[in-house]
Formats: sequence, structure tokens, C-alpha cells
Amino acid sequence: FEPGDLSRVVTSDFRTGAIHALSRKDRVAWVEALFGRLRLVAAREFPPGVRVSVGAGALGQAAANNSTVVRHKLENMGQIGTVIFALSALVFRSFAAGLLVLAPLVCAALVNLGVMGWIGSWLSFATASYTAMGVTLGADFAIYLLFRLREEVRAGHPLEAAITGTMRSSGRAIFFVAAAIAAGNATLLVSDFALWRQLGGYVSLMMTTSCLATLTVIPALVLIFRPRFLDARMRPVIPESQRADDPANASE
Repeated sequence: FEPGDLSRVVTSDFRTGAIHALSRKDRVAWVEALFGRLRLVAAREFPPGVRVSVGAGALGQAAANNSTVVRHKLENMGQIGTVIFALSALVFRSFAAGLLVLAPLVCAALVNLGVMGWIGSWLSFATASYTAMGVTLGADFAIYLLFRLREEVRAGHPLEAAITGTMRSSGRAIFFVAAAIAAGNATLLVSDFALWRQLGGYVSLMMTTSCLATLTVIPALVLIFRPRFLDARMRPVIPESQRADDPANASE
């Protein structure tokens, strides 16, 4: 090369240079694997004192954007969980209630991430966004179930019978609502657009997991730990004049 031939890719002192390469792929998993291999080659082939890194380009920008979005979405999941816990604990006036509401959401997120790893789907800006969005989908299921369960307990039913009554009423409603939403999102699986297929599959999966975890994990935890906010002794006291067994209120 003549000195002027490299002017576009090296600095004037020839201490820093850029190597351009073309790629036919831009999938996040492939890009990250490529960069990992390049770093290993640079560490093995270049002498000490030479620093090799990914400078820019479409692949470098895609990798940087994906890393930033994934990190913020994971932080967003933590923020969402904190808000759900705080509001649930405030409404029920119990930290245990907040933890119970979080339980099915954690199960749904773990199952979703596990399935992604099992099928080889990379944690990208799209899948991280779907996971963060799905964390909120099952929160209302747990709240519905706990509200109904508390009503059953405060009505004087033993905890075991209260759970049975709750599953027959709110549990059945939760199941049908989750099935309807999951089936609706599952229609996206026939789309030709990969992002729509991912959205339909992951949202349906998280909705199903949240529903099943709400109907199984929460009752099991309630039976094991018997939280105080469900204690029948906390039910409101009915004034003597309003009791059904009061002779003064008995019908003629």
C-alpha cells in the first residue's frame, strides 16, 4: 500500500487502524458469537500492547443496542416487581400478600427464560421486552384470588374450605380469562413475521404459566405458611343489632 491508500482507515501516526468486514447475517446470537471468536483470535494472535475491539459498523451498533435494551428491560422487570409488591402489600396491609402476588410472576418469568434457553432463543431487545411485558399479565390473577380467599375466610369458613370455594369461583374465572388471552395471542404463531410469532408464543406461555402458578403455587403457599392477613379472627365484627340470630331481627 502507498501511504495515501490507508488514509481512510488509519490515523495519521499509523497507530490506530480499522478493519472493515462484510456480513450476510445480523442475528443477535450470531453476532455475539462472532465477536466472542474475534476476541479470542485477537488475544491469541496479536502481541502484548495491541488492543483490539469492535469499533462500529452495523453489527457493532446492533450488539450495543441489544445489550443496552436487554439491561434496561431486566431493570424494568425489577421495577415492575417492586411496584406490584408495594401496591399489593399496601392494599392487603401485609408484606406476605405482596410476596404471594409476586410468586406466580416469578414462576412465569423463570419458565419463559428457561424455554428461551431450551429452544436456543437469544435474549434480545424483542424477547426481553416480551418477558418484561409478560411479568405484569398475571398480577391481577393473584390479586383476584387472594381477595376472594380473604372473603371466604372472613365469612367463617376454614382455610381449606375457603380455598375450595375460591377455586370454584375466582379460580374458574381466572382459568377462562387466561385461556382466552393465551388463545388470542397464540394466533400470532401463524404469522410470517418472526417478531409476531415470538410475541404470540411468549405472551401465551407467560399467561398460561401465570394462571397455573396462581391456581397451584398460591394455594400451596397459603396452606403451608397460613398468612395472618387471611386469619378469620380479622373479619369485621357485626353489631349485635344486625345479627341474623338476634331475636329482635327475626321475622314473624
